[in-house]
Amino acid sequence: MSLWSWSYCIVLAVVVPYLSARGLHGSRAEELSRIELYANLCASLWVLAAIGFLVIKLDGQTMADVYVTTAPLERSGAAFVVWTLAMAGGGLLLFGGSHLLRHRLRLPGEETALTRLRPTRAAETIWVLLVISPTAGLCEEFLYRGFFISRVGAIAGSAASPFMAAAAAAAVFGLAHAYQGWLGAVRAGTIALILAIPVVAVGTVLPSMAAHALIDAAGILWLWPLLERRWPVDAGAPAPAP
Repeated sequence: MSLWSWSYCIVLAVVVPYLSARGLHGSRAEELSRIELYANLCASLWVLAAIGFLVIKLDGQTMADVYVTTAPLERSGAAFVVWTLAMAGGGLLLFGGSHLLRHRLRLPGEETALTRLRPTRAAETIWVLLVISPTAGLCEEFLYRGFFISRVGAIAGSAASPFMAAAAAAAVFGLAHAYQGWLGAVRAGTIALILAIPVVAVGTVLPSMAAHALIDAAGILWLWPLLERRWPVDAGAPAPAP
């Protein structure tokens, strides 16, 4: 693995989580409207993806080398749909389970930074549906399930390397979502493991991209409000004593 790849893996594992937390918790973020915040987040993801693409080119590789390929799905177009829906369903179950866990344990509500991303107007809903969710699906899957897993796999260089790489990528992905609080970070890391399955088992990240976009859109716009009506979380309630 080249120095470029090494360096960018470190950026994804250390720098990106720090900047994500700072960007969403800082005073500057409080001054932005939701749409401005959405635009900044999308721009950041596309810049990170563009750098990852440049690193691949500097390594003399193609997108297929980071699992962005249709080749494993060419024999069965239905496989893409099955993988996508299965992972989206699993991700949404985890999303709902984490909310129920908050309710049962009387944990505080979602982190302020995550709540800031939730749309409150029609224009913001359109942004989440048509811009934020597709951007997260494409860019984050390319970076964490495509680029990162391929690079860690090259380091491990053993029969178990795909699984090791998927676990490492999931840990880094969870860390990048630490601004959502510890439960949100664990949820993101667990969903990341689900999204890594077709990468490890089949060799393509494309269903993961589609599933990620569906999880974000359905989770934020439909499931989250539904769960709050069914199982409201008291933000001021103390956690039960151990």
